[in-house]
Amino acid sequence: MIKSKGQRIVIIDDHPLLRKGLQQLANLSHQVEIIGETDSGEKGLAIVKALQPDLVLLDLNMPGMNGLETLDALKQLKPQPKVIILTVSDTQEDVIAALRGGADGYLLKDMDPEELLLRISEVEEGKPILSPKIAEHLGDSLQAEVQRIVIIDDHPLLRKGLHQLVDLSPDLDIIGETDNGEQGLLMVQEIQPDLVLLDLNMPGMDGLETLQALKQLKPSPKVAILTVSDKQKDIVSALRRGADGYLLKDMDPEDLLQKLHELAEGRLVMSQNIAESLALALRAESQKDQEPGGEELTERECEILIHISGGESNKVIARKLDIAEATVKVHVKHLLKKLGLKSRVEAAVWAITHKDELK
Repeated sequence: MIKSKGQRIVIIDDHPLLRKGLQQLANLSHQVEIIGETDSGEKGLAIVKALQPDLVLLDLNMPGMNGLETLDALKQLKPQPKVIILTVSDTQEDVIAALRGGADGYLLKDMDPEELLLRISEVEEGKPILSPKIAEHLGDSLQAEVQRIVIIDDHPLLRKGLHQLVDLSPDLDIIGETDNGEQGLLMVQEIQPDLVLLDLNMPGMDGLETLQALKQLKPSPKVAILTVSDKQKDIVSALRRGADGYLLKDMDPEDLLQKLHELAEGRLVMSQNIAESLALALRAESQKDQEPGGEELTERECEILIHISGGESNKVIARKLDIAEATVKVHVKHLLKKLGLKSRVEAAVWAITHKDELK
């Protein structure tokens, strides 16, 4: 009887008994076929180049070229095979490093053989295959959509520090960085990140000019200013140009990481002292012209204003109030006009500084 052709697999693992066991397991199935095996990353890379398998089963801990290094090299090949990590390590650090390195799955060697065979046959691009223990251990953080970040800042040490910080969170990933606005704009257009961290003071195209250009892109990423400047003029200018946040570089790293998560959720984010500075600036501007608030807000407008002060988007507000998003937009337009304000950012700050009037 001729065995039907299934997924063509190469095994890269330095344990001969495991390779033998996988071969025996594959012989019981028409869905997979092991076409090559080796005990090192260097040899494995050569075999994969020669045989071009559909799938590689790769151990993490091997002498010489380790699993993560081998994974990185495999993912640069053309054509690129799917790669499943098969290991004894269940540490969160290893799992995150492997999945960020492009692994299509992460399975533990203590899995039931039939379950292992089933999971291997199910591997699909864009849907990582995980051992039940791994999925349970990492919880929702691994399953959440990863927010892809680009850094535009002319300080290399700051960029390096942000890499180290973001590596602590499985649902954030820095996919690009540059030291100037011109290159940053091109990079964002090319790789379309979800979030951009942008410095204000850079040579050439400065942060405000870059921000304005970024906000004209389709699609437009969320942009948080990350700067040393706490000047009222800079804060107001950035937020009026559409910044989704204004953060100071002297923030505690844990607080900064929390703000990045809030930014990813669509919330307006600001360092602790920024809201007060912004409120003072807006109050000074209003006194130059005319104190806003000539027409009284409706109960619904007050309710929406409270939600805006929490940094919530129109979509989130609509869901919480059980009304249409278009209705929320109309209310926002009306309340801005009544308060004499120009943006929802100004409305959020106004609400924070007038919270007693909204109760």
